[in-house]
Amino acid sequence: MGVVLWKALYAISIVMFVLSLILIPFSMKWSVIVIITLVTLWTRVPGFVHWVFNKLSMHDLFGYIIAATVGVPIAIFFTLFSIWGARIIGPTEWTPYTVRATISCLVSVLSVPLIVNYFGSIT
Repeated sequence: MGVVLWKALYAISIVMFVLSLILIPFSMKWSVIVIITLVTLWTRVPGFVHWVFNKLSMHDLFGYIIAATVGVPIAIFFTLFSIWGARIIGPTEWTPYTVRATISCLVSVLSVPLIVNYFGSIT
């Protein structure tokens, strides 16, 4: 069984939620990205407890959505932050898994412009 640093998770969650509230008057887009990052962080937590639950993580889906709506550079930053930043909460995650997840998410994010051009829209 893995280790989850619950106090750090709660503190980071509160900071991210307050940051999203602060960003609402300035940019709704960034506020939503912060909330999506928070949801991604919480979906990675079960994978830190046991490797069987790694399939519950939604960082790849949200990375695709952000790449299609906001842009690929921001989606790359989001993907890197959501995968490697979550290791603060789960420091015992197997590093080769993190590297493989990063590579697969970056490939999917980088393929979004091709997919959008081929199908004509994000739907």
